[in-house]
Amino acid sequence: MSDFLPVSQLDFTSLRTSLKTYLQGQDRFKDYDFEGSNISVLLDILAFNTYQNAFYLNMIGNEMFFDTATLRDSVVSHAKELNYLPRSYASAAATVRMNVAVTNNAVTSVTVPRGYRFTSTAGSKTFTFSTAEPYGISRNSQNQFVRDIIVYEGFILSEKYIVNNAIENQRFVLSNPKVDTDSIEVFVSSSTGSNNFVEYNFTSSIFGLNANSNVYFLQAAESEKYEVVFGDNVISKRPNNGNVVRIDYRIASGSDANGVNVFNPRSAVESYSATASTVTSAAGGSENESISSIKFNATRFFQTQDRTVTKDDYRSLILANFPEIKSVNVYGGEEVPLTPQYGRVFASCVTQTGNPITLTTADRIIEFVKVRSPLAININLIDPEFLDIIVDTTVYYNVNLTTLTAGQISSLVNTAISNFNTNSLIDFNKIFRYSRLVSDINNAHVSIVSNETSTTIAKTIVPILNENYSTVIDFGNGIKRDDFTSARPLTNEFTLYSSQITYNSRAAFFGEDGAGGLFIYENTSTSRSILKDNAGTIDYVNGLVNINSIVINNYVGEGITFFAIPAKQDISSLRNTVVRINNLATQINVVAVKE
Repeated sequence: MSDFLPVSQLDFTSLRTSLKTYLQGQDRFKDYDFEGSNISVLLDILAFNTYQNAFYLNMIGNEMFFDTATLRDSVVSHAKELNYLPRSYASAAATVRMNVAVTNNAVTSVTVPRGYRFTSTAGSKTFTFSTAEPYGISRNSQNQFVRDIIVYEGFILSEKYIVNNAIENQRFVLSNPKVDTDSIEVFVSSSTGSNNFVEYNFTSSIFGLNANSNVYFLQAAESEKYEVVFGDNVISKRPNNGNVVRIDYRIASGSDANGVNVFNPRSAVESYSATASTVTSAAGGSENESISSIKFNATRFFQTQDRTVTKDDYRSLILANFPEIKSVNVYGGEEVPLTPQYGRVFASCVTQTGNPITLTTADRIIEFVKVRSPLAININLIDPEFLDIIVDTTVYYNVNLTTLTAGQISSLVNTAISNFNTNSLIDFNKIFRYSRLVSDINNAHVSIVSNETSTTIAKTIVPILNENYSTVIDFGNGIKRDDFTSARPLTNEFTLYSSQITYNSRAAFFGEDGAGGLFIYENTSTSRSILKDNAGTIDYVNGLVNINSIVINNYVGEGITFFAIPAKQDISSLRNTVVRINNLATQINVVAVKE
């Protein structure tokens, strides 16, 4: 019979056909009309039953392995074996400045209680923000009660459980799957009538625990929920029969609340009216971890063993525990150019929106990493630097191959460049591959026959005005060097130049002399006039620009942008530098040809 029912054919039609072929070959079924008789129904049932069993067993096989599991509960179960806790929803956090109008001159301080609420709106959605701890506000020298406080999106829920030893393997599963696990607080009291609650602290390790340790563990449960787990009176203390377990936690809306910047207090503070102004907008909200992310992070987390020794350890732990962060780059202090800083680890983070992290997030990361790092190692978080690539391309397209206009071709090319930027750049340790960009431009439309593309790299600095200012600009890539026939070019283009500045109250620019010298000049009607020689030096090979004690009065835009023609077409990033194409500065020229 195996000849008619090959095990490789598991779809319904093939199974039914194989069964019918087998029965037609039996003497007792010679004269049956398999399609027109009742036996057709039996064939359907047999085929369906076989198909369903095959599918069911195949799914069981898939869910048994981490790599092939597709159900979230299965993936979470496998991750639990690696001691990995999937990220929960995270509340957006903001800093607001509270101002309490205290009318009683005898009052010296007031307290904003834990759970104090604010109402915020974003579009048609309304959000509740609340404090995670009490804040005391004292009268300041201006006779005001003002203090900056941190508020989190969501409101606090409280669940109570009575410990019942008659229930085998009693579980404490939180009912709301949108819990922000960072906000969980666990308390235990002796009985239902007692308000004498003892706090149990979270731990992810059994190191240093004993039978009297008041701690709890946290693990993922089914249906995207989380479960609080206690010890066994050997490894940490277990609540006694009849004790009341109270679990407080905050439920979050995830990323929906990011960007909220208006916060209205919902009640008075100790009977005094209060107002709030925004210091930093809400940020850091995120949804719970996806299946693909759990699969990616769980194995790497297991490699770190919850400690930071290698650079990959720092990177894996930060990414696994801070969902608002898209990318992290870590390097040792010995890699810092010019002034190595031994005993330090530097980390630079980019959020999901492509921006640097907030101060609040930075503090959380430092505290998180500190307890997992060797004693002699300190971590420093630094903002990423952006190395912009400015693309100038002339695209030739065959008018005989398309009815599109030049403007439409330009739009397609612009989209191709933007997609290249999104998919291949805007991250640490990325390399801009010139040939791939040229290929993507050619492939933007079938009518494009060729393109001539050049690139310029740029970095922006914000100097201290009207003081002697020195700095080093590290492009991380070699700068093209031209051997000028004269010591200082008047008509030639520079390979390094700047945006406009004000120097000695005159509109000026930085330029280079082709011999490693930097100067400041102004444009006149007929030439360039040098305002200052020896303004700095240029290391063309390593892409280092050193500015020496220059007094700058002002600049145009957000800072002084230095532009450089790269020595090589491929452009790399180092340390905390993110390479990206400046889409706003992209120049696209479309030329029609006939072939």
